Amino acid sequence: MNETELPVSFDKRVLDMLHDAIGESMTNIISLFLVEVPQQITQMQQALQSGDLGVAARLAHSLKSSAANLGAMRLAAMAADLEPRIKNTDKEVIASSIVKLQVEFDQIRNMYTKYL
Repeated sequence: MNETELPVSFDKRVLDMLHDAIGESMTNIISLFLVEVPQQITQMQQALQSGDLGVAARLAHSLKSSAANLGAMRLAAMAADLEPRIKNTDKEVIASSIVKLQVEFDQIRNMYTKYL
């Protein structure tokens, strides 16, 4: 997936719809997302370094789902692209993709903080 194929970074409409459905619980969910994503990315890097590609793929899958559910559309697309490539792509390429996940998350973190 190249840069021109990626969706917008942050779709506030997704959060608005979720807020309409569950109300103020959104605050807790976003707070948890902001804590867990960096941990997932770190665990993904560690799994890749230790050769546990199954764990790395599962973490990418989990990140894909949680990001999409909270409107982080580009992060979700990047994780979705990474997930199937983990087991059959050079580790350096995967490591670079994981770093890009962190960069994308860092770029959208403030949008979530403002939403809170």
